[in-house]
Amino acid sequence: MPLVFLPGALDGLEGSGAVAERLGAERRLIPIAYRPDDRFEGLMARILRAADEAGATRFDLLGQSYGGWIAQCLARLRPGRVRRMVLSHSFTLRPGDRWRLRLGSRMLERLPPALMRPLLLKRVRGALAPLRKADPALLERQLATLGRDIARPAFRAKLAAQQRCMAESLGLPGIAEAPGARGPPVLIIESDNDPLIGAGARKALRTRYPDAALHRFADAGHISAMVETDAYLAAVMAFLDR
Repeated sequence: MPLVFLPGALDGLEGSGAVAERLGAERRLIPIAYRPDDRFEGLMARILRAADEAGATRFDLLGQSYGGWIAQCLARLRPGRVRRMVLSHSFTLRPGDRWRLRLGSRMLERLPPALMRPLLLKRVRGALAPLRKADPALLERQLATLGRDIARPAFRAKLAAQQRCMAESLGLPGIAEAPGARGPPVLIIESDNDPLIGAGARKALRTRYPDAALHRFADAGHISAMVETDAYLAAVMAFLDR
């Protein structure tokens, strides 16, 4: 079964590259890259077009963080095409979140890089905290890459587009409602100390999918794919191969 892979907002900085490479050795992988000009309906169409071009009338979904919300939306809008879905360090949204996401998009578009850089670096440094012990050199490389990326208008526009896509998704009727029996089987991957997906957000996702399988990592922060790669892949493949 083909696997549509939806990375997190920062893509390789969250460890998606190595995981995608190894998943691609096991499955026909359909990776999706985000664009600075993404709009929600266009992103949905682009994902489905990529699946069509790969000959995948049905497919599995793996969404990391931001990609997990996009995966949920796709499964809700096209339930007949999604067989199984993995939500990795992800979240659910409510209609009331729409104003916050619109504000976030505008701030990312207008905030000068000199002001954005320390805010984003602080957030990402927390997300990558487990690397301080596991691979401090990799941590410094990731932060240095992010520091350079922030200066690029296209990078900032891509982050703004992600906020915009989430806000636009909440404008569709029923998109934030629990799918019930209509949805595909779900695996939730989380960590007990994720600084970006707090305890309340993790509980909200589990509540949305009460029948989901759950794999919880200890002390993996937001990046179990980077610091627990073998166990992460084993959990994903065991679920998809059922």
